[in-house]
Amino acid sequence: VARLSGPRLANEIFALMKERRPQEAIRRLRRLRLLRFVHPRLALGKRNERLMAVLPKAMRWWERRCPKAPLDRAMLRVMTLLAYAAPATICGAIQRLQLSAAQARTLECAGEQSSNAAALLSSQAAVPPSVVYRKLVALPNEALVLVLAKSLISPRRAGSARFSRRLNRFVTRDRHVTARINGDGLKQLGLRPGPHFKTILDQLLDERLDGRISAAAQERERACALVKHYG
Repeated sequence: VARLSGPRLANEIFALMKERRPQEAIRRLRRLRLLRFVHPRLALGKRNERLMAVLPKAMRWWERRCPKAPLDRAMLRVMTLLAYAAPATICGAIQRLQLSAAQARTLECAGEQSSNAAALLSSQAAVPPSVVYRKLVALPNEALVLVLAKSLISPRRAGSARFSRRLNRFVTRDRHVTARINGDGLKQLGLRPGPHFKTILDQLLDERLDGRISAAAQERERACALVKHYG
């Protein structure tokens, strides 16, 4: 690995993460000090190992609820290497590995984004489904599994049932919800094209997620009111 760089280094790292016992691969990389070729500041600790250890449980949870949404397991394991790294370290690793745009977007979620999502889902405060949706909707599947894995090793397990309930609702229901009225519908209601389109559509979706809108007639009535307000 020490002589590799760019795509060849990425291929080697991903191949190691496909092994049956990737935790041993991580220990080997650390022992041989080869992770410095991914990034000089990349240092693995006990949290990374614990995260890798709970990944099978998190992946089984996902597969039971989302059997038609496969995971890139190697990418998920690579994400555990950078799960507690600073944004600059993650950015540097992406550049060194010369990942594709899609891989880069996924790996970018490994650090603060997934940690912040885990904190929101565990929050004792009342969190509307629309807020959970906005926090999670842009995360790839692998990042959602990493969010779950981070919660499993969190010392604050008092909110585990709340966390599971919120995440389960998002992955099985809310991320598939759409507003019945679209841009063409807003045009028919008299709204001229502009930035208010997204504002209104987002608000309609949020109100549907939060249960303030349920029937089609309610949504149309609310859309008319918003068009009048913004138009």
